Amino acid sequence: MTPNSSGITSLLTLAAMLATAFAPTLAYAQSCKLPALQKTPCEQVPVDVVARTLGVAAASVKVEDNVKIMGNMPELTTCIYSLADGGGVRVGQFAASSSAAFDRRYRSQSDAEIAAGIGQGTRQAEKAIGRSITGTEKTSAQAQAAEMVRGLQFQPVSGLGDKASVMYSGRSPNAHLITLVGDQTFVVQVRTAKGPREKNLELAKPIAAAVATRCR
Repeated sequence: MTPNSSGITSLLTLAAMLATAFAPTLAYAQSCKLPALQKTPCEQVPVDVVARTLGVAAASVKVEDNVKIMGNMPELTTCIYSLADGGGVRVGQFAASSSAAFDRRYRSQSDAEIAAGIGQGTRQAEKAIGRSITGTEKTSAQAQAAEMVRGLQFQPVSGLGDKASVMYSGRSPNAHLITLVGDQTFVVQVRTAKGPREKNLELAKPIAAAVATRCR
């Protein structure tokens, strides 16, 4: 069976919803001026801080945000610092959390937890696209989503905010550093053309520290 456009849409929607399927729904907090941070992610870290961390000239870094693209999903807004070599940094995804929710969400999942989360994610995807996902389309979407989740690796990171964890995906060298400050989290993602994921994590740390300081 060749997937049609609606099938591809449902598969991508299901994958995108998995992150929320593995964590409880939380009301947005007001600490750290959360609404303002979501609307203006590029105001949180000056470009010269990113440039100095990456060892490049500030003038060579292209800065833009994805606020308009994200539309009604403010918790996914980020500031994008792009380098000429294709690498770059993303800062944002400000969202409410708690210490307990952070521990539950940012860790590797068991097979039973993955199965439960995918079931919930499927229902969310069906609601989003306005129809049921069945047969081969459902099997394919769920299998790919499960593979994605199994590829996520989490490791605790000390010395940042109240708690921090780095997420790696499969063999990707990108480092996603998630930091909890008070009752909110944010993400710093670093991808560079050089070096392993461990190096990208070290590059993410001073950028995350700069944001965490503003959130205190």
